[in-house]
Amino acid sequence: MEEAGWGDLVAESPPLSDLAERALHCWGFCAGWAPALWPIYAALYPVDDWHELVDLMQIIRANV
Repeated sequence: MEEAGWGDLVAESPPLSDLAERALHCWGFCAGWAPALWPIYAALYPVDDWHELVDLMQIIRANV
């Protein structure tokens, strides 16, 4: 597209919420969907809303 003079038509991603960042961090820490490792993650990185975090992790899992 750039060569055709349209420039870069891809918009930058919006910033993630703190909980979304935490979900990505948990995903990386656990090397993917690994509910058995979540208690270890929770011991090292406290999470205020596990229900929401799990919802976000399911979105990550569905889009990987």
